[in-house]
Amino acid sequence: MGPAMKKPVKRPVSKKASISAAAPQRGCCTLTGNGPAEQHEGLTAEECRLLGIEKGKNDHWVPGRCAQP
Repeated sequence: MGPAMKKPVKRPVSKKASISAAAPQRGCCTLTGNGPAEQHEGLTAEECRLLGIEKGKNDHWVPGRCAQP
């Protein structure tokens, strides 16, 4: 009989780390164009782009919180 083979050790993956790595970053969306500018906090860049298209305005997204509410 040959030497005993050891099974590879699986390292536990933190659920928090795997979720946050996959989650899109949220930030501040400013919509400009006709009428007053609008700010929307907590949107992803894609959500901001789609909201700009829906409202017929130019979108500008930055990561983090909006400077002015």
